[in-house]
Amino acid sequence: MRKTSTRDIANLAGVSQATVSYVLNGRQDQSISDQTRRRVLDAATRLRYRPNRLASGFFGGRSSMIGVVFPCVDSSFFGRLLFGIQEVCLEYDSVSILSFTQTDPQQEQRAVDQMLEHRVDGLLMVSGVYTGMWFDDVRTESIPCVLLDDRTHAATYDVVASDDVAGAKNAVEYLIGLGHRRIGMLGYNSPLTPVRDRRIGYEAALREAGLEVEPGIYLECEWDETPEGYGTLLFDLIDRYAPTAFFAATDYHAHDFIKAVHQRGLRVPEDFSVIGYSDTELGTGLNLSTVRQDAVAMGSTAATRLFERIASQDRERCEILMPTELVVRGSCCSPQAKGVLAGVGGKQ
Repeated sequence: MRKTSTRDIANLAGVSQATVSYVLNGRQDQSISDQTRRRVLDAATRLRYRPNRLASGFFGGRSSMIGVVFPCVDSSFFGRLLFGIQEVCLEYDSVSILSFTQTDPQQEQRAVDQMLEHRVDGLLMVSGVYTGMWFDDVRTESIPCVLLDDRTHAATYDVVASDDVAGAKNAVEYLIGLGHRRIGMLGYNSPLTPVRDRRIGYEAALREAGLEVEPGIYLECEWDETPEGYGTLLFDLIDRYAPTAFFAATDYHAHDFIKAVHQRGLRVPEDFSVIGYSDTELGTGLNLSTVRQDAVAMGSTAATRLFERIASQDRERCEILMPTELVVRGSCCSPQAKGVLAGVGGKQ
């Protein structure tokens, strides 16, 4: 079935195609009577006309589309970010084009190139920039850009991220309040700021409590490394430092820790207390104490900032840190209450 054109509307309304174009694009600088405008709009409605937004963007300078680049889709955290972004897109009568890079710099460059080819009005880069090769392209074409969930390039672009230093600090302070004095951290190798900021918060809590920060009690693995891959290092750490609790940089690393200790016949929280980060569906299923990031609010705040930047690029660059919340569930207890480390070797 042939799509309705502006010529069809013009024929039904008895006006020129130019008049149809002026009315449908909301032009107020033409002397068109209210009666004629109503006739054009009625004809468009009767013919179920849908405007070609891409063509309108080509001629008018706006496509009513934004590009959103994610590293992956393997977490409910990203799903909630997207929900917040989409809510704001609806408010601004815009649509989002999604791309997923799998943290591959070449795919990231390709994704940005495709967004620019589609003439998006702005870009949202989620959870990290793995290459800066496209920075010059975005600047050259004056495309507004907001970075979400990573502060690495905060000096260059607007940023919306969690206050990960405070979130981690609160989690470790909670463990200290329960009586834990040897607290390990489960991190991962990453060039981005979230895990670095969480380590800063972890160490700050220990120092403020007068506890020693021991580098050896921090275990860093690869993002996708399995418990089988780092289990030996983990139990070497446990034998050497005898931690009674662990702070994990993500719920996924907390899950892997729980799986690893269960394989050794140990239990959470009876043998080890553990706190995760992000409050994903995985943490809920584990009854895991965790640090909640309000991902929906982060997504909506970043999208709102992008549309503000699209409307006026003269705004000052800003960095917005979103608050976090400690969610206490059943994965922590006092070391004195449960006799932690029963049957586990290590220095006391």
